[in-house]
Amino acid sequence: MLRKKRRDVHTGDFLSIHRPFGLSDCACEQDARDLIEAVNAKDIFRVREIASNKPKAVNWQCSLDPSCFGETPVHVAARTGSLTILKALLDARGSPNARSWDQSRPLHAATVSNQLATVQHLVKLGAKDSTNRCGQTALWLAAEQGAAGAIATLLDEGDCRLDLANTCHNTSLGQLPCVVCGTDGLTAMHVAARGNHTLAVQAILERFGKQSVVLQSATLGETALHVAAEAGSLQAATMLLKAKLM
Repeated sequence: MLRKKRRDVHTGDFLSIHRPFGLSDCACEQDARDLIEAVNAKDIFRVREIASNKPKAVNWQCSLDPSCFGETPVHVAARTGSLTILKALLDARGSPNARSWDQSRPLHAATVSNQLATVQHLVKLGAKDSTNRCGQTALWLAAEQGAAGAIATLLDEGDCRLDLANTCHNTSLGQLPCVVCGTDGLTAMHVAARGNHTLAVQAILERFGKQSVVLQSATLGETALHVAAEAGSLQAATMLLKAKLM
């Protein structure tokens, strides 16, 4: 029997409500999947039609299809990078801060797909940069990819914290490094330095200065300089060393 998932209002954890999916729920689920299909096809007319006639679908968290990972149509639009479609969904009262099963927001989806225009638009609308269940912020994901443009946007216009490390937030796993999530307690500066993403390192240095160099990882206590040296990221290590000595 299918169960409907809801979040605990205090912890944010997903709870299984002990009742079957009702007919109205199944209808909303199908509407949301139809909307996602239109978003993926970049069919703006179909998107506007469904959003207008089936407004609940815009923020519906798809639960029956595991491949959706509990995302809303807004997540999908953010990831595909179609600014016109994203604006249409947001105009239809779509939430720029919706959560998926792993607590990722549309800003995560846009950043991991390196959709700079989408990131910029979400940030201007006040989209929050928070950690998902793997402790990854949008800033962290941008740093991992070396997406300097997204980093600059998040740092200049967003509300970002450099000290948020990717320590798993799954309460069943505690705060230890998580093999499933690949977490190791590294901050955005750590992963930028590890990947030798010099533009990303420079962007973070310009905003946080020496603090970003000496900040230690949550698990092993390593600084970004240690991580860069271990990874053989010579250019990043040189930049960090110069910043540390200034």
